[in-house]
Amino acid sequence: LTGHTARRFVLVPPPSVPEMGRGSNPQMGETSISVVARFRPARPGASVDGDVRFGDDGLSVETAASSHTFDGVLPPHASQEETYAQVSPIVEAVLQGYNGTVLAYGQTGSGKTHSVTGTARDPGILQR
Repeated sequence: LTGHTARRFVLVPPPSVPEMGRGSNPQMGETSISVVARFRPARPGASVDGDVRFGDDGLSVETAASSHTFDGVLPPHASQEETYAQVSPIVEAVLQGYNGTVLAYGQTGSGKTHSVTGTARDPGILQR
């Protein structure tokens, strides 16, 4: 997916957060790990290999060469608020004393720090 860099959030909820534990993908069944992919906009002048299409289901990404399905997909226009909505059940459970993990993973420059910390005007996961 050249040009559209993905950063992945691996969400490991505590057992008491059923809405996260199932994952939103019915094919996944009962799971304890969910993977959400957030894509940053293509950089100006960057070449994009083929047309990247984001499924209306909020779970899939397709190019001419491949198709990928996740527990959640946040396209380039997704807001910080939408990103937080994906991880908020884990954050709320942690605030109640349960263990949980949100892992931001991706290549350098993909926007992991922006997603997690944000800015004063557009706060990230930690500031919410």
